Amino acid sequence: MSTLCLSGAARLFAARRHAAAFSAAKGLAAWSLGLAFLLDFVAFLVIGGEWSCMWQSTSPFPAMRRRPKAPST
Repeated sequence: MSTLCLSGAARLFAARRHAAAFSAAKGLAAWSLGLAFLLDFVAFLVIGGEWSCMWQSTSPFPAMRRRPKAPST
């Protein structure tokens, strides 16, 4: 994904002197930034937050935290 962002930025940088070429080069940069947003929002915030209950934890790794065992009878 970073390769897409970098290649989109390189295309925009190369076309910076001509308005028509700059507008034509925006497509790859826009798609790669959209994919980066989706990865960040969907994968890390939604799925990661639900799976590990990130907002309720004081530990940086809540899924690996030990839970107290019930007393055996």
